This record gives sequence, C-alpha cells and structure tokens, in this order.
Amino acid sequence: MNPQDIFGSSSAVGAMLMVFLGIFVVVILVLIVTILIPMCLIFRKAGRSWWEAIIPFYNMYVWTIITGQPWWFLILMFVPFVNYIVIIYLYYHLSKRFGFDIPFTVGLVFLPFIFFPILAWGKAVYISPEVVDEAEEEEVTQPVAVVEQQPITPSAVIVEEPVTSPEIIVEKQPAIPPTVTGETESVIPPQIAR
Repeated sequence: MNPQDIFGSSSAVGAMLMVFLGIFVVVILVLIVTILIPMCLIFRKAGRSWWEAIIPFYNMYVWTIITGQPWWFLILMFVPFVNYIVIIYLYYHLSKRFGFDIPFTVGLVFLPFIFFPILAWGKAVYISPEVVDEAEEEEVTQPVAVVEQQPITPSAVIVEEPVTSPEIIVEKQPAIPPTVTGETESVIPPQIAR
C-alpha cells in the first residue's frame, strides 16, 4: 500500500510530517525549559556545577552524591522496573535535602515539570547530607533537657507601646518624686529618655 493512496498526494504526507516534527520540537523545548534548566539550577543550589546536569549518566552519579546515596545506585538505574523505584527513592531524598517531604516527592514523580521549577526558583535551601546525618545523630544521642518555666507575675513586665522588634522592651517605671528644689514636675529617668 502506497502512502499516496492513503493521503492523496505526497505534499499531504510532507505537510503531516512537518506538523509532527513541529509538535516534537515544541515538546522538546518545553521539556528543556521545565526540566533541564531547573535541574541545572538545582545542581547549582547543591553546590555543584550547572553543566553536570546535562551530561548523561554523569548527572545521575552527581544526583546520587547530592542526595547522599551510594554510587552503585547508578548501576540499578539500568535494571528494568528497579530503575523506577530507584528514581522515586532519589526524588524522595532530593526533596528531603531541600526541606520537603513525601507530598513533594509525589509531585516530583507525577508532575516534574511543575515541581522541579519550584525547587530551582523557589526559596528552598539545600541541606548537605553530612549536615542532616549529624543532626539526626545529635537528636538520638543528646538527652532532652526539661526546663521548668517560672510563672510570670503581673508586675514583671508591663509594655507601654507595641514592640516592633524583639530586642526593644520598654518597662513602665514609677515616677520619680519631686526634687528637693521644690519642682512639681516629675523627671523622666535616663533609661526611658530617648
């Protein structure tokens, strides 16, 4: 069967091929903008070079370093069906390194073109695997100190005006009695004078 019999002419076949090629190019450009560029920025946030995200296979090796996983996870990426589990596991640790949890991992798995740009251009900060491991060890080994709070009495602190910063607290001072010279106005103590 000849394509000309199906489509009518060779120009129709060429036009359809051009449409499919155009759609393919648009899809590739969208993937570059929504996946590859954010991956370069994520690598930079993690302290790596941006170009490491665009080299095939090497970027997966660097990804295992960023997530704090062993290098041999790269070998598991070549095992069919196991590679999906490994990618989800690496996505989980990637989101954990940026301070997110399981719901963000689900977003990375099912909507990477939305969640990778969130990691790249968002305010998330990369936390090194060594820092996370040290913090987890300290949580386990450090005993928790129980501090009893003293009750606050009403005369302890009385704030005259709204506090704009945590360092400034103004306490109400009692008025100083009139001075010996006979003045009847009270004098403002030097601590309160501005």
